[in-house]
Amino acid sequence: MNGTSAAAPTVSGAVALAYQAKPDMTVSQLRYLLAKTARNDTAMPTLALTALERYDDFCGEKVIFDYGWQDNAAGFRFANWYGFGVADAGLW
Repeated sequence: MNGTSAAAPTVSGAVALAYQAKPDMTVSQLRYLLAKTARNDTAMPTLALTALERYDDFCGEKVIFDYGWQDNAAGFRFANWYGFGVADAGLW
């Protein structure tokens, strides 16, 4: 089991634990908690992604299709393949 088939129940369970511990938590606080505690490529090197570049014959230049892991404006790491990473309710 992988992909959204595994991610949906995992994140749902983590959210249920968070709401059980703090029932007055807002959606914004929950999203922050999930993003802050997710394991990404720095915690799990097996999630490492490199930028995907290809030469485009039509344009005559190199094109980057995916940048791999990046830091967003809030300082959280994210990837197009993994979002913020693997949910880890054990860090709460």
